[in-house]
Amino acid sequence: MNLWYSANNKTKKNFIRYKIPFKKLHDWLSVEVSKQVDQEIKFNISKDIINRFNLYIMNTKFKCSCINKYSKLKYIAKQMKNCSAGYKDRINNRLQLVVISDDSGKPKVLLEINQNSIVQAKLYRNVPVFRDNLLNDLVIEFAQIVKLKVTTDDVHMKQDTKLKCIA
Repeated sequence: MNLWYSANNKTKKNFIRYKIPFKKLHDWLSVEVSKQVDQEIKFNISKDIINRFNLYIMNTKFKCSCINKYSKLKYIAKQMKNCSAGYKDRINNRLQLVVISDDSGKPKVLLEINQNSIVQAKLYRNVPVFRDNLLNDLVIEFAQIVKLKVTTDDVHMKQDTKLKCIA
């Protein structure tokens, strides 16, 4: 629904004109909304939060960065083929989106962080991050470094593998 509210009149008219099937609506809207010409918007996020999430993870070639402008959000939505463009009016000091990119700058993971908890962790086309072991581990490491809880099934937390003695 957020994407529909973010769509301008031209996008809504195109929806009717092209008779987009319901099963394709989400992906179609995310791309079309990201194409809309909008005025640049800087999200109301404190510098402390932005700096906390902007980091390189040691021993990897991945960079984490807090999305703080609408133009960056549109770029990420288009690259990852997801609905993140619909978050335009929701990003603030309570809710942030953090992108994890590889060394070439290509977005690999998008995290939704709400009040110090990772509530979503998605790969390309909204695939849960646990589908890629390396990126799943990277998200866990990021959460530990910046002291976030992981409250989503998108990330598989590693179980303690030590055997317990039963006496």
